[in-house]
Amino acid sequence: MTAAFSPSDPASNAAALEREIAWFELVLQTAFSLYFKQEDEPKFLRITDIAPPDLSNDRSPYAQTVQQYRLGFAERLVLILALLPHLRPHVLDIFFTENSSLDK
Repeated sequence: MTAAFSPSDPASNAAALEREIAWFELVLQTAFSLYFKQEDEPKFLRITDIAPPDLSNDRSPYAQTVQQYRLGFAERLVLILALLPHLRPHVLDIFFTENSSLDK
């Protein structure tokens, strides 16, 4: 089985990835906010309440890959997480947050 991903349309692929990265950032910020109880009334009660971008009418290689393999919420999180160190590593800087109670 061959993957649908190919660099044939860089502009549409970049747009799809931008939307996916923005979604991932919101999921990550929400997860940290919920875990550390940073908001009195959080916008989302669970990270799964944050819908991933709709790629159903997107013909980009990234979207085609997501569609071909029928990736769900968790699989899409893992896929974009795997790509982030190469595409936008600073998005993961939130993991360098220092825990003041443990001084780590």
